[in-house]
Amino acid sequence: MNQYKIAALIAVALLATGCTTTKEDVKVVSEAMKGSPKLRSRVYQDCIRRVNLESTAERHNIADIMNVEYAVMPATFCQRTVKAITAGRLTHDDYNNPSKSTEMVKVLQGR
Repeated sequence: MNQYKIAALIAVALLATGCTTTKEDVKVVSEAMKGSPKLRSRVYQDCIRRVNLESTAERHNIADIMNVEYAVMPATFCQRTVKAITAGRLTHDDYNNPSKSTEMVKVLQGR
């Protein structure tokens, strides 16, 4: 799997808020989503929309990494990602180097 595909999909949650991806931006987005269920919902819906724009092959690859069925991958990916960003579990470094992030793998696999 291309590390940039995962990074691009994780970025969906950050970009949906209109932020760039500096270390401070990731922290600010995390804090904003902690206090705003409405923002989390908007980011989640935008995430699903963008994940569904990926190729079928790429979505299958992501589903395999996540160990979920293809049909539920977009929703599961976005639930896990939004939850991890909100909790502060994913850092700026995780976002920029997803292929070197064990935390990213854990998040995607629901661990």
